[in-house]
Amino acid sequence: MKKTRILTALIASALVVLTVLSGCDMLQEETMTPGERMKEFVSDANAGNWGSLKEHTHPDADDYDTANASFWESEFDPYGTLGNPSTIGTTSTVVATGATFVFTLEEDGKNFYKIRRIVRNGSTRFE
Repeated sequence: MKKTRILTALIASALVVLTVLSGCDMLQEETMTPGERMKEFVSDANAGNWGSLKEHTHPDADDYDTANASFWESEFDPYGTLGNPSTIGTTSTVVATGATFVFTLEEDGKNFYKIRRIVRNGSTRFE
């Protein structure tokens, strides 16, 4: 009986230590740079994951609630494959056939950037 209690206490202690050690990453804030965000956005757009693109946008953007999968498809699909983003600071440029897109990103939490504005060929498409 005493051995069972000691064994149970040792196992419980080991589980606590493992939980703390493996959970260290969970205690850190999630971050995403503008460049990382844009790579993910372009990857989703090129894969035709139109329903996933909203998650890359800033919730304070005026068009946030209306930008559904149909919106994204109509904005990007006609231009084919998007090129690799060129990101400097919080501005990213993406070139596709017949279009140049300029994205402006803004923090949505510390060091966690999302797309706030998209301009295509000089015309604002999302803001």
